[in-house]
Amino acid sequence: MSYREEILVICGPMWAGKSGTALILIDKLKHANIPYLVFRPNIDRYKDSLGSRYMQMKIPAISIDAKNPKEIYNHIDLNNLKLPLTIVMDEAQFYSDDLFDVVQDLHSRGVRFIIAGLEIDENLKPFGVMPKILAIASKVVKLRAVCVNCADDAWRLALKVDAPEPKVKNLKVGDTDLKLGGDETFAPMCSACYFENLSKLQEKNKK
Repeated sequence: MSYREEILVICGPMWAGKSGTALILIDKLKHANIPYLVFRPNIDRYKDSLGSRYMQMKIPAISIDAKNPKEIYNHIDLNNLKLPLTIVMDEAQFYSDDLFDVVQDLHSRGVRFIIAGLEIDENLKPFGVMPKILAIASKVVKLRAVCVNCADDAWRLALKVDAPEPKVKNLKVGDTDLKLGGDETFAPMCSACYFENLSKLQEKNKK
C-alpha cells in the first residue's frame, strides 16, 4: 500500500485497524518529508488527535465540524497551495455529503488524500458519505477485524444484544440519527454471527 495514492480509502468495521494503517502511512509521509494535514470530526473526546489501540503512537489532528467539512479550507491557502500535500481524514463516515465536493475540488488541485472510515453501519446500510468517497477512490483497502464470537474474519459491525442504549448525537448521517458507542455497545462480527446476533436483537425488541 503506497502513501502516494491519489485518493486512498481505508475501510472496515471498528477494531479493524483503520486508524493504525493511516498512522503507518503518515509515518512514511514524515520520512519522505511530504507535508500533511490530519482532520477528525468534532464528535467525541478524541477529536484532537489520531491514535490507535494497537500502536503506541498518537499524532495531533485538526478538529472540524462534521456538518461542515468545508472548514478544511480554513487551514489551506488555495492561492499559495504548496504541493505535494496529503490530507488525512479519519472517521470520514461522520461527515456530511459536502466532504465529497471538498475532496473532488482539492484533488483537482493536486492534493492527495488518505481517508479512513466505516463503509456500512450496524444495520448494513451504506454509512454517510462513504459510498460517494469510495466511488472516486484511486485505491480501496478493505480491512477485517476479528469476530468477537468465533474469531473468524469480521467485516460487519453489530449492536450487542446486551448493550446499553447507544448515545444519539444531535447529528444525522443521511436520514439516521448518529449513534455513538465503544466496546460496550458495538462489536465486529463475521456474517454468520452477525445474523445470529440480529435474530436475538429482533426477539429482544418483541418483548
